[in-house]
Amino acid sequence: MARAPKQNDNEKMAEPDFEAAAKLLKSAISNSNDAKQKALGDLSASWKRIEDNFHVNKKAAKDILKITAMSGGSQQDYWRSFFGMMRAMGLGITSDLVDKMQGIDGVIVPIIEADDDLDEDE
Repeated sequence: MARAPKQNDNEKMAEPDFEAAAKLLKSAISNSNDAKQKALGDLSASWKRIEDNFHVNKKAAKDILKITAMSGGSQQDYWRSFFGMMRAMGLGITSDLVDKMQGIDGVIVPIIEADDDLDEDE
C-alpha cells in the first residue's frame, strides 16, 4: 500500500506519481542494482582468491585493509593498543608445523620510518 505523502495544513496533498516512480525503478535503480551485484560478485571472487590462491586468512586481510584506511596517527595508536592488549590477554603466536616447514624462527613486526606529518592526519 502506498504511503500518503506528508501534508501541511495549507497545502494540497500531492498525488503519487506511480508511472514516474516505475520509470526510475526500471532505469537508474535497476541498473545500479545490477552494477552493485556485479561489483559484489567481483569482490567476493577477489576475497576467495586471497584465501584459496594466496593462502592468506581472509579476516586478517580485511583487517589490514581497514587499518590501511586509518590516518598515520590512528594506525600507531591502533598497533600500540593491539600489541598491548595481546600482552595483557596472554595472547601470542606459537611456533607450529607451518612455521617449521617454512623455516620461520619467529614473527617479525615491520618497523617503518615515521611519517613526518603523523599528527596532521587526524
